[in-house]
Amino acid sequence: MKKLMSLVLALVIMMMALGALAEDVTTYTGFVTARGDNHSYLETIAFKSTLEKAGIRLDVDNIPGSMVEEKRNVLLNGGEYPDFFMAADVDVEWYGAQEGILLPLEDLIREYAPNLTAYIDSVDAWDFLECTDGHVYGVPHFGEALNRDEVLWVNKVWLENLDLEMPKSLEDVKDVLVAFKEMDANGNGDTEDEIPLMSADADFIHFFNYYDWRFNYEFRLIVRDDGNVDFLPLTQEFHDLTEYCADLYQEGLINEDCFTLSSDAGAALAQTSDTVGMFFSTSGTNVISGEKLMDYCVVEPWCNSVEVSNGIIRNTFVITNACEEPEKLISWLDYFFTEEGSLLVTLGVQGETYDIDENGNWYYIETEEQTADFIQGVLTTNGGVPTYESAFKLYQDAGSDPISAYSNTQRTIASKHAGLKMLELNFTDEDLQIGLPIMIDVNTYFPQYMASVMTGEMDLDESWEEFQSTLQAMQAPVLEDVLQGCYDRMGE
Repeated sequence: MKKLMSLVLALVIMMMALGALAEDVTTYTGFVTARGDNHSYLETIAFKSTLEKAGIRLDVDNIPGSMVEEKRNVLLNGGEYPDFFMAADVDVEWYGAQEGILLPLEDLIREYAPNLTAYIDSVDAWDFLECTDGHVYGVPHFGEALNRDEVLWVNKVWLENLDLEMPKSLEDVKDVLVAFKEMDANGNGDTEDEIPLMSADADFIHFFNYYDWRFNYEFRLIVRDDGNVDFLPLTQEFHDLTEYCADLYQEGLINEDCFTLSSDAGAALAQTSDTVGMFFSTSGTNVISGEKLMDYCVVEPWCNSVEVSNGIIRNTFVITNACEEPEKLISWLDYFFTEEGSLLVTLGVQGETYDIDENGNWYYIETEEQTADFIQGVLTTNGGVPTYESAFKLYQDAGSDPISAYSNTQRTIASKHAGLKMLELNFTDEDLQIGLPIMIDVNTYFPQYMASVMTGEMDLDESWEEFQSTLQAMQAPVLEDVLQGCYDRMGE
């Protein structure tokens, strides 16, 4: 009887404990962009191992990337939206500052996320995280500051074959391209198969990142030291750059189909042949994968002209006014801003998904079921989750992914020459009504003019005055004034 009573008492205590535990679990609804092949963040080690401890259950819709914009906007505009959105690129200016659907988070972060608060303080990022109304609407992701725009990559094996030095000016670049064209750079005995500079989708325009200015490619802006901005096609610099590119093209140093060759076709050419001397890309892995990438390196800019990101994705995780206990979500996310939490997100669990050898290099612990691709694509992530990438330096080591490590190391070479950091212009409705039609027309016209000059259809000096007159008629100076106003507001 005593044993029976003890068993009954134990069962009662256990049921009471389970009941208390159940009461402590809060369910949140969410909208989350799927990862890769429609994998869910709920599959990651970081989420699996922390949600239960935090007393949280997530009921989320895992949306494929191609469907995110449409489904996200339908929910937000229809009023039937979930507690949070993650990795969904929500317009915080509209749905936060204007519509009031998103919750301001700065006070919640300061009260319930001490680790995140300390990190934001340490990198002085509060101003950058704020929306135009002064509120912070998103929990950020902090990554490495890397170049936003495309830079030159050069075949270093070809440089060695011809005993050439790394170019340190645009004149040097031309000299190297001439040598690649004339001197059998790939050493196969055929002096006709080399493509000195392979350009796809007319990306030679990124030579603009190798001039002594602060250039923003997205809006085609030159930012002057006095705070004035000039729209590129209206400047003498554009004349000089067009002249330089025309010289390269007419000497056969750029592929003839550079205006029509797609980026995918260009990448396939570079990947499957030893005929490409230079190409433009943000990351070498966008063009060449595998060990072949190791044959190329970044042409280091010789002036501080490259636009780089500050590594911050501002609104990775936003919370709506449908959420009744936002503080619990914020407390859970705060763990990912510890060293332990960051490593959990990016590499997983030491001894289970990765380990570190005697030389200090990390490597994946692989099995037949747990391949490196599975660890990277399903169990861990270096993007999308609010965290800071403390493991980034580990990624630079050899480890089991030397190609990505090499590519990222090369990208840091370009990012050391920052002219602008994360220039983001906020347009008012009036700005868009005035400037957008002009921007569309002008950004279609001036590359066509550049191509006509490069191919010899038009003479640069003879046509320049008419080109400028056409830009005036298209109201390019009005667009320049709109962009100046946006830039001034950004500074404010």
